[in-house]
Amino acid sequence: MTMPVAESKFVGLRQYPLTSTVEELLTILQQCRFEKNVPLALYLHAHLCQSGLDSQTTLGNYLISLLLDVERLCLAQQVFEKLVLRNESSWNRLILGYFNQGKSRQAILLYERMLKSGYCCLNEYAAVALMMACVETNDSETSQAIFVEIARQGLMERNVYIGSTLVDMYANCHEVALAQEIFDKLGARNVVAWNALISGYINNGCGEEVLSCLQKMEPEGIAPDVVTLVCSLKACGTLGCLSRGEELHIEIVKKGLLEGSVFVGSSLINMYIKCGALETARAVFEKLATCNVVMWNALISGYAESSQAEESLDCFKRMQGEGFCPDEVTFISTLKSCRQIGSIEMGQKIHRDILMKGMEKSPLIGGSLVDMYAQCGLLVHAEIVFGKLPIKDVVVWTALIAGYVEHADCANAVRVFAKMHSEKISPGVVTFSCVLKACNKEGDRLKGLALHTEVIKKGLERESLVSRSLVDFYAKCGLLTEAENVLNIFSHQDVFCFSTLVVGYIEQGLSIEALQRFKRLQQEDAAPDVVTLVCVLKACGMTGAVDDGQEIHTDLCKKGLESDPFVSSTLADMYSKCGFFADAEKINNKTIASWNDLISGLVDYGQDEEALNCFRQREHEGFFPDALTFIFSLKACCNLGATVDGQIIHAELVNKGLEMDLLISNTLLDMYAKFNCLAEALDVFNRCASKTVVLWTALIAGCIENGHGEQALYYFDHMQRAGVPPSDATFSCVLRACGTVKAMEKGEKILTEILKKGMLEDSISLGSTVVDMYSKQGYLARAHNVFSKLPVQDSVSWTVLITGYVEHGACEIALSCFEQMQHGRVLPIVSTFVSILKACGRIGALDKGQNIHSAIVRRGIEKESYIGNTLVDMYAKCGLLAEARELFNGLPAQSVVSWTALIKGYMEFGSSEETLLCLEQMEQEKVSQGPVALVGSLKACGNIAALARGREIHSQIAKKGLDGDHLVGNTLIDLYAKCGALAEAEDIFCRLLTGDVLSWTSLIIGYSQAGLSENVICLFHSMLEEGVEPDATTFLAILNALSHTGLVDKGQMYFEMVCSIDGFVPNLEHYSCLVDLLSRAGLIEKAVKLIMEMPVHPGMVVWLTLLGACRKLGNLNSGRDAFLHAVNLNKNDSAAYVCLANIYADCDGADGEERVIEVQNLAEIRRQGCG
Repeated sequence: MTMPVAESKFVGLRQYPLTSTVEELLTILQQCRFEKNVPLALYLHAHLCQSGLDSQTTLGNYLISLLLDVERLCLAQQVFEKLVLRNESSWNRLILGYFNQGKSRQAILLYERMLKSGYCCLNEYAAVALMMACVETNDSETSQAIFVEIARQGLMERNVYIGSTLVDMYANCHEVALAQEIFDKLGARNVVAWNALISGYINNGCGEEVLSCLQKMEPEGIAPDVVTLVCSLKACGTLGCLSRGEELHIEIVKKGLLEGSVFVGSSLINMYIKCGALETARAVFEKLATCNVVMWNALISGYAESSQAEESLDCFKRMQGEGFCPDEVTFISTLKSCRQIGSIEMGQKIHRDILMKGMEKSPLIGGSLVDMYAQCGLLVHAEIVFGKLPIKDVVVWTALIAGYVEHADCANAVRVFAKMHSEKISPGVVTFSCVLKACNKEGDRLKGLALHTEVIKKGLERESLVSRSLVDFYAKCGLLTEAENVLNIFSHQDVFCFSTLVVGYIEQGLSIEALQRFKRLQQEDAAPDVVTLVCVLKACGMTGAVDDGQEIHTDLCKKGLESDPFVSSTLADMYSKCGFFADAEKINNKTIASWNDLISGLVDYGQDEEALNCFRQREHEGFFPDALTFIFSLKACCNLGATVDGQIIHAELVNKGLEMDLLISNTLLDMYAKFNCLAEALDVFNRCASKTVVLWTALIAGCIENGHGEQALYYFDHMQRAGVPPSDATFSCVLRACGTVKAMEKGEKILTEILKKGMLEDSISLGSTVVDMYSKQGYLARAHNVFSKLPVQDSVSWTVLITGYVEHGACEIALSCFEQMQHGRVLPIVSTFVSILKACGRIGALDKGQNIHSAIVRRGIEKESYIGNTLVDMYAKCGLLAEARELFNGLPAQSVVSWTALIKGYMEFGSSEETLLCLEQMEQEKVSQGPVALVGSLKACGNIAALARGREIHSQIAKKGLDGDHLVGNTLIDLYAKCGALAEAEDIFCRLLTGDVLSWTSLIIGYSQAGLSENVICLFHSMLEEGVEPDATTFLAILNALSHTGLVDKGQMYFEMVCSIDGFVPNLEHYSCLVDLLSRAGLIEKAVKLIMEMPVHPGMVVWLTLLGACRKLGNLNSGRDAFLHAVNLNKNDSAAYVCLANIYADCDGADGEERVIEVQNLAEIRRQGCG
């Protein structure tokens, strides 16, 4: 049967008869589908619907396929729903139709209907479509069911299309292991299947697997095509595998693919660029027969990514010259190159090109423009471009913030960040990093802490860039515990973070902690970079850890870095600071910097003569001094008091025209100030053309150092009148001057000015100085008030406050402050430990002192000289003399300070013999004995009446010229008075320029002990006539003298005198002395009455004094009462029992003897109880 007229082009649709048979209509439908004739398809659909033939099985099913081909999904669905009998083809075609129209969920629902209708045979196209629909809708359950169905039907093995598509789908979903598993099950693998797997691997960053697949293709006889080669070139670039890339290049040339494929050419260029072979990339480009914008972009972006901005921009100019029109990728790369070299002119030209092409509103181009202008410092231009962008994503916001941070406009960086927040744009890793840097530069700790909280909320604290910025922020703020906490969240040690932390410890003066941190890093097998090693070398120099420094030196030699100028200079500095000057001089590659390190090291070690010798020697070796050389040499002159040498160097500076250098001027001024040559210092100051705040501050500081506080305040006023605004350092110096000259009113005015300027909130050091000023003057409440208002309470401010409390005897409060400091996780510094140990020693807080000692040992700083000396002092003051001696013996160097601490401890606890032994050891070890050690020794001689030894020490004192020292003079009086050499005591007394209460009292005690009460009274009245107010010890000496001579009336008279003095309250010793006076005179009843009326609680000594008097007088009743009071205070005191037994023994008769035995029995019971 012939088909009715069915031409390829229809004049009219009505030429088709409506009465055609099913077969004829089917033929028409097939031809219409072949030609994709939409009008005819719609006409046929209408005809079939009118005639009711659309529900006929054969026609209906075929009509569905036709309507789907002409993209009439809705009509196809209507026909499908009318069909009485649907075949598998209809189900599969409609499922595929839904997927192709982006209706993945409807495709899956239709598949579920198909299963319920009893159809389960998917064709390969519908199966693949359903799998991809499941991926898009994240329907893993249906995906698994379809996969099982595909496997059941054996579609993967029979149909390479299905297998390849599944491999591609799973690989793109980052399920590369499953993609490989499916690939391995494929019955036949063609280049498409291999490419699906290879593309998946390269898209998931698995470069090595790509090259492995390429190697496996050859044995299977499958030749790589363009896709395979492009992916393989990408893998070589990612891995930096240049040799394999060159092999692929040869293969590409052999196959003639370089001329025929743009993608191969651009991929080859990209591969060479990523492998660092830029010249080869350029050579490939030049040999290409034809090139397009994609290849130009590959070369331009390659140069830009390799920071070869000039070459990138040259290529861009050449590209335009050859008539190629730049696209978005071109502009982004070239703007990046302009940013790299700060080429504003070229950047603005590219901006004009972008405007001409109407591309300025592209988010990527807009972001690149903002970044270029911001990094080049044209921040106003950056803001203008930024404001015009229709869409501002996180990248653009971050580019603007980064520009402000880069150019130190941190306030605007924080402003933009706040605006970004208000626009509900979520910051990214780079954004947080930039804003943390801004907080760092601004010193805005509160904002930085708030940012850290936000970072934690967003779960970004483990991001490397963020964590580095946080560690840097906390380290620079001195919050090292917080920096450690950030670092500790990592399973590995980040070298950058560690270097930052080491520098933080060093800047806080915690070099020992820096070294400990370095050793922990080494234990974790981390490889520190050269920057870290240099930082640690500096810490070694600061702590004298030469052994650690030598290990690092060896490591640097192995790495071939010893000759690096920066490294060699740091090595020389480390050896110099450790006192190993011979090693410092051996360092090769000497530069003026290493000479400077050597000279500065010698100065730091007090070898100033040698430093000046080096200064002279380096000129002979052809090194000319720079500003630093002169500065260190001037410091050496300053330390030596070498005025002439300093003036010679000054003359050389004038000849070289360096005198006006600000640092040199400061050093000269400082040197002359320390020589007390204030006229010369002022001359240097006056000759400076620009009198900066630094120079003014140096002059003021020089006055303070020489004790000219008033003059310092004068220059400060002069500076303000000159219109020079004071800095933090200036205010710190002036506040010190106020404290020195007790100009508290002036200090208060300066503080008001500081507060008005808001400087106290911004400067931690200034706040600490204010606290120090108040503390030194004893205004502890004010000091604490200022301290509590400081925005950040760091180690220094806590230490100043604690020291103030300790110096003014408020040791318990000092200990409380120390505990608060620890609770606040602020790390104590060396001076903190020194002050708090002093507090423990003064109040005998041994337990706390031992806890602090343990903390010091954990920090590894117990050998530090200041701490070691203070530990000796603390244990000595607490009476643990054996422990004090053990610590003393373990000190690396036993200075006069440590010897003095030990001597004072022995003296305080009555170990006079040990005191004198210490003095002898000091003499043997040629340690210079200071006034305090000599005073301790004199006291020891007085305590044991060692007059001859005392005279020897006196002779040494005279030779040292210390006999004019007031404390020494008083102790000599005390020594001679106690030894009964009253003529010598009086001679020393007369030589004193002014006698104080101590010297008068020492002489009075001497006469009292000699029983010369008349002399005592005479001296006392002379003392009053001289206007010297007696103290408690003076009155006690007088009462003792009168007691021993039985002058009761005079004794009572002087006691009443004591009571009548305003503010003076007699203590227990005074009452005990009066009780003794009355008892000795036989006035027992008066003595008992006095005891009962005493305002203070009578101690054991008082009752024993009365008990002793009762025995002499045979007063049994009063003696028994005194005994009962005594044993009530201390039932184990044997003296009370012995005294009462003696009273009974003196009584006649058996009754007395029995009572003696009774007391003896009580004593025996007491002894057994004690045992």
